Amino acid sequence: MSPRVLCLLAGLLTAGLSFGLGFRLLLAQPFLLSPLRKLGRLAAGLGTAIGLFVLAGAFFYLPAEGDTASHSAKTSAETKAPALPPEQERPALSWSESLEPALETARKSGRPVLVDCWAAWCKPCKKLFDNVLSHPSLHDRMSRFVLVKLDTEAEANITFVEQQSIGDDLPWVGFLGSDGKLLPGMAISAEKGAEPFSSPGKFGKLLDDVLSRVAVPSDARKDVA
Repeated sequence: MSPRVLCLLAGLLTAGLSFGLGFRLLLAQPFLLSPLRKLGRLAAGLGTAIGLFVLAGAFFYLPAEGDTASHSAKTSAETKAPALPPEQERPALSWSESLEPALETARKSGRPVLVDCWAAWCKPCKKLFDNVLSHPSLHDRMSRFVLVKLDTEAEANITFVEQQSIGDDLPWVGFLGSDGKLLPGMAISAEKGAEPFSSPGKFGKLLDDVLSRVAVPSDARKDVA
């Protein structure tokens, strides 16, 4: 039984008994009553008033049983630490900024390499990385690659940039086999087949295509921080 119902019953019982037992005393003229009856009249009046006060308090201020349960559930939900979405519980993907260590990792693991070429002046490159390559829906597939971000203006990367004839055609994403060779037809740039850059869904199809062409070990998801 809820506190509200208990208070309502207590108030009703107190007011009812006090008024019922002291009915005649409450209606009688005070000067006609003896001192003892005056005391009884006072007690009946106080009891009735207290009972009515308890009734009013229970009715207007105490929540109903359903409201109490709802409030308790809400309080519990607010105080409980919110669970992180699955994609936020996953470890972050690890991106290498140098090609040689990435190729060494690829040779040892048998995984293909995804190379994202960018430059500081290239705003579409940042948009691609933030909105597509880092999208949670691609996490599992991206983790099956050795990931590399190459600054095309860094001296250490000039040889690769020239070999792939990248120039200023950015953003540029290429897929290399674990042997370090570019997979046939797997170089996408702003001017060459850039449609996969437009959304995570389309880029995901490209990843599926690449993964279907190469044999990736079942335990390939180890390149995470």
